[in-house]
Amino acid sequence: MAQPFPHTSAELPVAKLPAETAAPLRPHLTAAVEEMVREIENLVPEYARPPESPYGQRMRRQIRQAVQHFVDAIGNPDQDWDAVTAIFEGIGRYEARQGRDLDGLQTAIRVSGQVACRRFIRDARRLDWPLDVLGHITESLFVFLEKIAEAAARGYAGARGGRSASGNGPAGGCATCWSPSRPPAARPSPSWPAPRAGRRRAPWRPSRCARRPISSRRCCLRRCWPTGTLPRRI
Repeated sequence: MAQPFPHTSAELPVAKLPAETAAPLRPHLTAAVEEMVREIENLVPEYARPPESPYGQRMRRQIRQAVQHFVDAIGNPDQDWDAVTAIFEGIGRYEARQGRDLDGLQTAIRVSGQVACRRFIRDARRLDWPLDVLGHITESLFVFLEKIAEAAARGYAGARGGRSASGNGPAGGCATCWSPSRPPAARPSPSWPAPRAGRRRAPWRPSRCARRPISSRRCCLRRCWPTGTLPRRI
């Protein structure tokens, strides 16, 4: 059974880091959010909306809140996580009300995590972090991604009367949402314009490990992350 997400960040490895570790990351949060949005829109076309639209603004705001919460947890064991889990429970309920399954949302969570990890690796080189600092951050990132995915599944199941995204049974875990063998469920046509035909695709393809459930990816970063994104030496 999945462990409940802690109400504070005390149980996350990043809480043990010096608080000043987060300071050089804060000026780059907006750039990180915009990179995540671009990758999400490339891989999940139904989430692509004009940035000035209410939906586009709401998506950026929610991603920003999640990124901000994670960075604020660095060196801060008292960071409250209830607000960010509530955000993703709400997103899960919204997806259910729209008649969609959770595949698109899980892809968005996964690709955001990949963007974050790539940026943390670059930060480690730029800021000359020791390897254990990068290790604490990436381990906490995987836990964070797993728990917000579970929060989204809870919200989704609640909106569907306790049924999971597959429509039969509880949504206690989200592993089926990433299962490579699971046939894609039909989705309703989006009610907004599809992206232009010439839209740039992501310059990388998720690795085999990246297509597995987040909770099963706690292994070597060199095996988990796309080729060429992990430096040979920090």
